[in-house]
Amino acid sequence: MKRLLLIFVLVGCGSTTKAESVVLTPIKPMSTRVTVVITAPPTTIKTPPPFNMGDFITEQRNLHGKCGEFHDLAISVGWTEKQWPDLSRIVHRESRCDVRAHNKTDPMSGSRGLMQINGYWCKSVKYNPSGWLQAKGILTTCEDLYDPITNLRAGLAMWNYNDQRGKYGWSPWNL
Repeated sequence: MKRLLLIFVLVGCGSTTKAESVVLTPIKPMSTRVTVVITAPPTTIKTPPPFNMGDFITEQRNLHGKCGEFHDLAISVGWTEKQWPDLSRIVHRESRCDVRAHNKTDPMSGSRGLMQINGYWCKSVKYNPSGWLQAKGILTTCEDLYDPITNLRAGLAMWNYNDQRGKYGWSPWNL
């Protein structure tokens, strides 16, 4: 009894619009060759429109208000929906939603990023020789405040610090 090895192959995984032929060779030489024709149905691939950052920002601001493009990021780092309206107002007032904002006229080498966090929080001071935000493990240098994730995390840590001490959480921003 002769054995024949059959292998089924999906050619192109549906990305082809024409039939493909596959020639299978038996395990032991035989005088007959087997040809298998596999036909894949035609497929239509719809290419999405190119991403437009301007449209995204407009859409997010329509959904979430000022600086709405940072809403989901803020929520993902720990800010709450209840805090969002105030946070949005602060980010807009402080930086106009610009992650690269730097106010050099503020003390301690200025304020940086979305929430305009002052250098006091990331510089060596009497009570925090490595810097308060460094001691919390939030950043390495003040320059890290230009990263929106780090900036929002730092702002939340500052908010929590003030809130836990019985102060108004927003007091660093004079809300």
